[in-house]
Amino acid sequence: MFAYLQHQQQELEKVRGVLIYLYNGHEFQEDYRWDDRRTMEIMTIDLRGKWDKIKETLIQLLAC
Repeated sequence: MFAYLQHQQQELEKVRGVLIYLYNGHEFQEDYRWDDRRTMEIMTIDLRGKWDKIKETLIQLLAC
């Protein structure tokens, strides 16, 4: 992911990568910013929950 983000065209105003892992008993959400243009997020999602909550979480993630 890091290499992919680093090698994106300069014409792209903002580049964002997101890694989503399944919840395994430890919930986390981390954001890493290299500069004003490049961001990577790592988070967990619990697929055992209700679909409405999972859907809301994913939609919020895409809306950022």
